This record gives sequence, C-alpha cells and structure tokens, in this order.
Amino acid sequence: MTYKMLKITNRLKIFISLIFVYTVIFLFLLNGFITSQLWSSIMPLAVAYALLMAITGFILGFKDKVIDSKIGLAFLYHFYTFIVVNVVGIVLWVLIFHKGSILNYFLGILVWGIGLLVHYLSSRKK
Repeated sequence: MTYKMLKITNRLKIFISLIFVYTVIFLFLLNGFITSQLWSSIMPLAVAYALLMAITGFILGFKDKVIDSKIGLAFLYHFYTFIVVNVVGIVLWVLIFHKGSILNYFLGILVWGIGLLVHYLSSRKK
C-alpha cells in the first residue's frame, strides 16, 4: 500500500475524530459496566457502539469522494477504524484498565486484521 492509496479526505478526518471519541466513551463505559458487574448492560452498549460507528461511516462515506485511489473508499474507512480502535484500546488498557489479558486484545486484532486483509484484497480496483 502506498500513501496515495491511504489518502485521508476531509470527511475521513471527521470520521477518525468521531470514532476516537466514540471508542474512548465506549471503553470507559464498558470498563464501568464490567467493574460494577452490570452484565446485562454490556450487549446493548456494544450494539449501540457498533450502530453508531456504522451509521457515522455510512453517512460520511456516502458523501465522500475519493479520486484516483487504487482501493475502495469502504476499505479506507475500515482501515482507519481498525487503527484508531485498536490503538485507543491498547493505550487505555496499558494506562488505565489493566483488566483481562493483553493477549485478548492481540487475538482480536489478529482476527480483525485477517478480515481487513480480505477486505483489502477484494477492494483493489483493477
């Protein structure tokens, strides 16, 4: 992948900023629910987070125009979501949460990374 392939548009910058905020809020709420053992609140929180991310991506993505890119726009949004969510998750785990094993984060990153690779291979323009 080259820099030109990963060009950050203005709408993508907005998306990255929003998912950063969404992820920080989600992880703090998730940590609070786990600490308080509010198990029934975790699934609605996760669903709301996923829907908020998807709706934000669809709205900004449909309005975004990437010219002269060798990969699809959906992949760019997926790639930057992968980077932001995982970096924020690991940083907050190391600095604040320390719950569970860091190995769980890396296993999640591995599985998501395989999905990202498949998305990349299927999104390349001929």
